[in-house]
Amino acid sequence: MNTKLILACAMTTGLLASGQAISWTMQSITVPGASNNLKISAFNSQGTMAIRDSNNGNIYRRLSNGQVTQFIDPIRFAGADAMNENGDFAIAGVDQTVNPGVTAIRIWNANGTVQTWQDPQLGGNYGSLLMWGMNESRQTVGTYVRDSPTFFGACGSYSPNSSLLLTPMGASFAKDISNDGTIVGMNEYRPGTWDLAGNYTALPLPVGDTSGAAHVITES
Repeated sequence: MNTKLILACAMTTGLLASGQAISWTMQSITVPGASNNLKISAFNSQGTMAIRDSNNGNIYRRLSNGQVTQFIDPIRFAGADAMNENGDFAIAGVDQTVNPGVTAIRIWNANGTVQTWQDPQLGGNYGSLLMWGMNESRQTVGTYVRDSPTFFGACGSYSPNSSLLLTPMGASFAKDISNDGTIVGMNEYRPGTWDLAGNYTALPLPVGDTSGAAHVITES
């Protein structure tokens, strides 16, 4: 079965005013062998997309020329929400070869190779884990929830074989990382940044606000 994923993009110029028309462009993408429950998890400016099949957990890479490749690995029902401009993916899911299944992280490189993210510091005992941001060096940041004791934290991967715990507990996440290693996110409901040593700096909130988060950082 070939499943088509329909993309809709809204385009407008200037500020949108009441009654102003919006023009739409539509694109159909064919994913061979996929179900009809597809989601675009991430994309970059080169036109590379991460596509997830919610029915079976399969992950696909779709290039701008239309070529589609399936991610082959024991982990299933994975999220592929972090991708860099090179087309490398950070994928988190459940390793079905382990009984009971445990959360695992893979780096699916643009050249098709797969690397396992070993995590000696955190121990791999996650209740859930999501990867959110990746830079050109494949440094990856995300969030996790530990099973026991339960707490939230932010974690950053600085190579496929090491990790750094940014925030030991509290309402926090790491959402994006720039090429120089500046990480943005939230710590105890406050927006802020971390450096590669794990040092945290709070960002100012708008006047009157008591909480917030930083989601994206640019190279400048």
